[in-house]
Amino acid sequence: MVKSRKISILLAVAMLVSIMIPTTAFAKLYGDVNDDGKVNSTDAVALKRYVLRSGISINTDNADLNEDGRVNSTDLGILKRYILKEIDTLPYKN
Repeated sequence: MVKSRKISILLAVAMLVSIMIPTTAFAKLYGDVNDDGKVNSTDAVALKRYVLRSGISINTDNADLNEDGRVNSTDLGILKRYILKEIDTLPYKN
């Protein structure tokens, strides 16, 4: 009786812990500034509007394509080159 109670408590604790631990980790997708899971011209338009201070909100972590700590026109140029397949990988290191 005591043994089955201990097992029940351990199972309940294990279930609670499993709920608290995230089951999926999302990898950073450089260039996906609108968080739709793709890198395409829609991201370039959003990044351009952000750089021009149009009041748009973007994922700035995914937008810093040269990892210099800033999101600016350099990142926009890199994104355009990536979309046009002029460069192969992001983040871009030159």
